[in-house]
Amino acid sequence: MRWEHRAMSRDECEQLLREQWVGRLAMTDGEFSYVVPVFFAYHDGKIIVHSSARGLKMEILRQGKPVCFEVDHFESLLPGHRPCNTGGRFRSVLCFGRPSMVEDPSEKARYLGILCRRYGITDEPMDFGSRALAEVVVLLVTVEHMTGKKSP
Repeated sequence: MRWEHRAMSRDECEQLLREQWVGRLAMTDGEFSYVVPVFFAYHDGKIIVHSSARGLKMEILRQGKPVCFEVDHFESLLPGHRPCNTGGRFRSVLCFGRPSMVEDPSEKARYLGILCRRYGITDEPMDFGSRALAEVVVLLVTVEHMTGKKSP
């Protein structure tokens, strides 16, 4: 990182991951980059995302190439005397890892439960049903490397 005094600790990075509701999942098909906003949970060093089994995102993710996940929190604009001196008060985190799909129905249900609790849908155990579990994809990104940056 160019300015080490702006680096966030691992604890600060994980705190921001727990605070934010939407993250951005970035991937590449080898030719183009693709970034999508996703609802997520951060749990035990993993980013948990659910998805439909169809679409460009899943086509790319099935290739198993490394991905990047980003969250940020923008607090305020810090106007400068010149345009190039204008900045902002913010925190951001980048996570790097490889995607994997959860295949086992009981594990899918467990991770979906984590997502449901995170978003306040329920605190009670849920029966997702075998059909729903067969249709939904649960994606895990095991975080191999994480960096965070904060403004003054």
